[in-house]
Amino acid sequence: VDGLSGHSNPAGQFPFIRGTQASGQTVDGWEITQHFRYPTISQFNEAAILDVKGGLSRLSIVLDSAGKSGLDPVATTSGIGRDGVSIFSGVEIAGLLNGIDLENLSIQVEAGTAAVPFLSLLLAHLQKGGIPFDKLKGTVIFDPLSQLAVSGQLNRNTDAIIREMASLTNWSKNSAPSLKVLGVDLRPYHESGANTVQELSFALATGAEYIRSLGELGCDIDQIATNLEFIFSI
Repeated sequence: VDGLSGHSNPAGQFPFIRGTQASGQTVDGWEITQHFRYPTISQFNEAAILDVKGGLSRLSIVLDSAGKSGLDPVATTSGIGRDGVSIFSGVEIAGLLNGIDLENLSIQVEAGTAAVPFLSLLLAHLQKGGIPFDKLKGTVIFDPLSQLAVSGQLNRNTDAIIREMASLTNWSKNSAPSLKVLGVDLRPYHESGANTVQELSFALATGAEYIRSLGELGCDIDQIATNLEFIFSI
């Protein structure tokens, strides 16, 4: 660290070695979350309400394998209820979030390549409840390359998925500025045996690819950087 230029600069100042915010974690603090991988709406809702009462501050919503691939549960039996909850309609998301106040919770959504359909359902639910979109905070882990690493294939053309990522990035800037809509999820690599150097390599390569691809579609670096969240295993 002694050899790095700017290492004595305060937090929030270039080159941001001590963090991008002058306040650090003193304003928002650490959040408490819990992964719920229940296959049914009722199981998820019951567990989430119990944990919110116990101090949960970030609600983790993990779609099942079929949902992450954008598959219609009516048309397929593959991946239904596997490693997450099945959500495909407004009725289902209303049941999922029944009794849960999203104005006082942040969210973390693992929706695979189905981030746009899921967010459409979520926004319709918020609108019905009279909750402004700018109250939404947290992260939607929209990381198709991680999904590709897990499943070995993507259900749609990569260019179409990248265009959706660009649209969400532009939308969030004015409509939901406290919601990050891009993610780089390193857990699949970690859980497959990657060492620290390999994890960092995947992180940098994935982040660089998204920055390059989204930049080509007109997203500026500030939009992209403020929407990217890196998820590491510890």
